[in-house]
Amino acid sequence: MLVWLHPEKGWGAARAFNAFKADLSNPSGSTSDFATLRIRPLMGRVSYTVGQRRILTSFSLVGGPSFNSAKFDAAFTRSDAVVVDADTSVAVRPGVSVGYALRRHVALIGFGGYLINRPGIVYRDSIGHEFRARWRADAVVLSVGAVYSIF
Repeated sequence: MLVWLHPEKGWGAARAFNAFKADLSNPSGSTSDFATLRIRPLMGRVSYTVGQRRILTSFSLVGGPSFNSAKFDAAFTRSDAVVVDADTSVAVRPGVSVGYALRRHVALIGFGGYLINRPGIVYRDSIGHEFRARWRADAVVLSVGAVYSIF
């Protein structure tokens, strides 16, 4: 879902919700994936918009909590005692968007950004050992679309 509020030149509010999944590779060196990491950041901050009447470019920096979870793939789970989980982390995403107004309520928009997220992953084995590591869960965020404004 895309919400586009007519941007004005200068400073403004920015918000983002870039939820995605990533496969975690087996740390033993096997090429098969063994778990899935779900990342759900909820971010807000500021943007600055420049441009002409029909073409506006916004530079934004958003940040906030990322609600993360990890789950073993069914093929990897050997017992219920083995657990993997991910901590809530802080996510930051710089980005740039360009909007081209075709008509009063119709525009084409494009966005590009880089989401930085480093959740802590916790692995507990069947005999009670706990292993913790900070994993790099970054992502390139790209979107292109057409919008119709109702306001």
